[in-house]
Amino acid sequence: MNNKLVMLSTITVVLAVGILVKKNMQSTPSVIEQADAKKVLGDDFLISDVTNIVLYDGSKSDEKVAISHKDGKWLVTSQYNAPANEKKIYEFMEIFKRAFGELRSSNKDFHEKYQVTDKGAFHLVVERGEKKQHFLFGKGIDQESCFLRFSDSDNVYRVGGELRSKLDLARDNNDIRQDTWIEKVILKVDKNKATRLALTYPDKQFVLSKEEVKTQKDQREEQDEQEKPKKSKKKVYAWKLTSGGFGRDFKDSYRTNMFDDILAECKISDCVDPTKKKDYGLDQPTFRLEVSLGETTKHVILGSHPNPDGEGYCYLESNPNLVYKLEKWRFEEIFKKGSDIFELPSLTIQKDDITQIDVTTAQTKVSLTKDGNNWKADTQGKELDQDVVKNLVQTVSKITPEDYTDTTDKTALGLEAPKNQLQVTLKDGNKHSIFSGGKVSAVTSGVYIGIDANQPFTAISKDDHNKLFPKRIFEEKVEDKPAEEAPADKPAEEAPADKPAEEAPADKPAEETPADKPAEETPADKPAEEAPADKPAEDNK
Repeated sequence: MNNKLVMLSTITVVLAVGILVKKNMQSTPSVIEQADAKKVLGDDFLISDVTNIVLYDGSKSDEKVAISHKDGKWLVTSQYNAPANEKKIYEFMEIFKRAFGELRSSNKDFHEKYQVTDKGAFHLVVERGEKKQHFLFGKGIDQESCFLRFSDSDNVYRVGGELRSKLDLARDNNDIRQDTWIEKVILKVDKNKATRLALTYPDKQFVLSKEEVKTQKDQREEQDEQEKPKKSKKKVYAWKLTSGGFGRDFKDSYRTNMFDDILAECKISDCVDPTKKKDYGLDQPTFRLEVSLGETTKHVILGSHPNPDGEGYCYLESNPNLVYKLEKWRFEEIFKKGSDIFELPSLTIQKDDITQIDVTTAQTKVSLTKDGNNWKADTQGKELDQDVVKNLVQTVSKITPEDYTDTTDKTALGLEAPKNQLQVTLKDGNKHSIFSGGKVSAVTSGVYIGIDANQPFTAISKDDHNKLFPKRIFEEKVEDKPAEEAPADKPAEEAPADKPAEEAPADKPAEETPADKPAEETPADKPAEEAPADKPAEDNK
């Protein structure tokens, strides 16, 4: 009996505890409920329903990034309808649609503190047809979260998900750029389908083609197959230089880089106004890249590089109304200089073999000969700048061109009557000549030169050119310059010989006490005003 009572008591206690726990579980709100949180975009949000997105810094409300979504395409309408970076848009919206906001304040007085005022916040407007949601992102709390306010409410929420980071915003900076949202990849080429690559520059052109490789063994087997058909062999192809260029072949690294890197994802930096093609040099493009995929498909990029030291511009022949800007290095990745493509002719000389260098420039003409470890000039009375000469010798001992040209017209390259000439004489009596007219390459901003009788002509860097043909080769001494303070052909201005000192000219008495005029203080013909002689003093009157 006692055992039954104990068992019943135990069951009763267990049931009571179970009921109590269940009751507590039902009455205890979730973490989100406890924090008075809400889903920011709502439960019915679908990215596919979005028609427009607008982003801007509240302090620069006239500089908006506007993105539209129509017929499955995302376009940055504020940037000449450039294709938008869809991956970036989807990544942000996927995170944002899952974001919950935890209420932090309902007091409008705290808006400035949280940086969610109209002017201090970053604005995001999402339109879904007729429905519009306007969000104000405040300052970042940490790497993960930031403050957020709905434009039609004073409530301030804390939201996570690295939203500011996904918008490319710093924790306390709302600056946004148009190019952040543009699709930077304008062309993708499958290297396995490419069959031909043709490039045109302002001063040269060449063509690479994919051709079948046949060995002598293959040729013999073809003859055998004509007599006795066999199972066909898999063909092997290789890229060959089929037109233009320098030498018989190109560097293998060029093919690898172009097809594995550059053309696999050809990238730009930004979009520019397509109505200003003339300003960018695109009214008559001087650069052209054409890549063919079989017999029917080809992609063409037309470009210009108005300033070889600055940005380049281009557009796809298939869409001339979308003009792109490329940073200098990006442009030069697509249109590489000649030394990146071919082995160019160079001049290599042992410095110890040089016995004499004759230099002619617009500024000087001098013959240099070796004198121990230094050099001496045939010009008397002037001392060579040995550092300048050593730079010259170092450069001439290894001239490495950075580019070449197809042009053979010396006049066009300034080489017909070159103003800069260098002749190097070696111990064995051999001589080498380098000459330049100073003509600058439109591709690299280097300078065209000729080496001996070699062609094609090449271009070297400006720095190397200035070392080969220095503007100053002699030391400058102070005594070589006349003193500027008192030039010999002009007397000192303080007291010119043909003019007396202005203080007291000879033909004019000093103004202070002229001889024909008494001093004004006490004129001789007038008594003192204090007590005139013909009038008694007023106090005696």
